[in-house]
Amino acid sequence: ASFESIQTITISNIKRKPIEFYLKDLLPIPKHTVGVISSRGGMGKTFLSLRIAAEFVKETNKKALCWFSEDEKEVVAFRFDKICETFGVDNKTASKIHYVTTAPKQFAIKENGVFKANYEAITGLRKDCLKNNIGLVVIDPLLAFYGGDENDNSQARIFMQVFLEWAKTDGINILFIHHGQKGDGSARGAGAFIDATRFAYELHYP
Repeated sequence: ASFESIQTITISNIKRKPIEFYLKDLLPIPKHTVGVISSRGGMGKTFLSLRIAAEFVKETNKKALCWFSEDEKEVVAFRFDKICETFGVDNKTASKIHYVTTAPKQFAIKENGVFKANYEAITGLRKDCLKNNIGLVVIDPLLAFYGGDENDNSQARIFMQVFLEWAKTDGINILFIHHGQKGDGSARGAGAFIDATRFAYELHYP
């Protein structure tokens, strides 16, 4: 076959590669992807994401960046100590987890009536992560960093696409913490927030 407008390769000539995961024994996370953990308030989303960060840096030779915009650093440190005590995590991993003290940035904004990605903010963060060997970025909560209409699928897709490209290009994992709806606790807002991810976990009471 001969294509002029596109490039192709037959499936028979593609090298096989299975999906690889981090944290197989805790909460499997496909490598170099974007994911979401969602639930109603008070379910322990931040606690779980902090444990994920601790287990991630223990399993890999990389560091984690946690942007917990709703939790004080002293509270996060206290929770981390509890995680170490309860789950046998080496407290030395604390030196590989960076807590962001900067206020949330809008990674997608409306400018002159057009909603678009804030590439200036994204580019700066990407450079910092590469320079500091960051392999996992936790953003909590998602809506604090999103400058659009949470129910607009087209805007949500624009926001998420930037992070999908970042994860794939730089070989990094990005984990969003997202508030759930009242009642069933499923993710709030536009479906594109979830549709764009490679994994989505919800927390529920048994």
